[in-house]
Amino acid sequence: MGTIGAGYDNFGTPWLQVTSGGQISYNTIQQSIGQGYQFGVNGVYMKAQGISQLLQPITLEKNNRRGIFELKNYIPIVDPYQFVSAINSDVVDSKEHESLTFNGLQNFVMPIESTENVYVVFSLEEQSTNNLLQTSPNNFERLEYFDYLADFPDKDGGALDTQRQLYVALRVINNSSSLGIPFLGKVSLLGGAADTYRQSVNSNGLWSWATFNNEPFNVSAINIQYKNAGTPTFQSLTLYGSLTTAQSWADALSFQTGLGLFWVYYNVFNQPVLVTTNDTLDFGTLTYTGTL
Repeated sequence: MGTIGAGYDNFGTPWLQVTSGGQISYNTIQQSIGQGYQFGVNGVYMKAQGISQLLQPITLEKNNRRGIFELKNYIPIVDPYQFVSAINSDVVDSKEHESLTFNGLQNFVMPIESTENVYVVFSLEEQSTNNLLQTSPNNFERLEYFDYLADFPDKDGGALDTQRQLYVALRVINNSSSLGIPFLGKVSLLGGAADTYRQSVNSNGLWSWATFNNEPFNVSAINIQYKNAGTPTFQSLTLYGSLTTAQSWADALSFQTGLGLFWVYYNVFNQPVLVTTNDTLDFGTLTYTGTL
């Protein structure tokens, strides 16, 4: 068993910065998601400084039809002969015939390289009640098709069928190199007002736990201290598993705790450092069961 103290850096500038433009502001649509509105994604346009950024896998974290939490990775396909570091994607799961929907229950997590300045434009469609109905024919429509119910009236959505096409343009900047601690960070975009990952965006505080050891580790549990910023008493939570790498720590903390997005960078000795950005929470020591 051992403990790792939390490091903290705050230079008054967001480490991972998101600004918005387009037809509607980022904050406005962020507050509306999951509060009576939801938006289907028709497509995503991304422009970066380098093609390597475009090849970063985008993760959709969602509850599927059975209510089970799952992760889906969308890896953009880039033409190796293209000269422009930009790409369009429909972000659709062709196998499951599912498209991405922002409804407050899903998170769109994007890695951003240490010197990157990425423009992301979401083409959204405001979804009405009729969008949530099954698209396959119902029994009445099948009867009508075979002329067994020829006088059955056509379905009329009326006011419920109205919907708007929206474009949400975001600029995502990783300031870590200019602040002296370069890392590949992660941001959650358009997760909704209740998005537990919102603190990774536009936060000035960087929290870090340096392992000072090389992987792999022999760790079966980690415990982390946290509290609301400004409150006197820490709480703690423990996660169990085969936690042999710092990335496995970061994944467990990100997906199981609601404390924010965590990621890892490596120092000059190839030793991992666990990091997160947060202005709403303060963190304390990380205790591990096992050996590094």
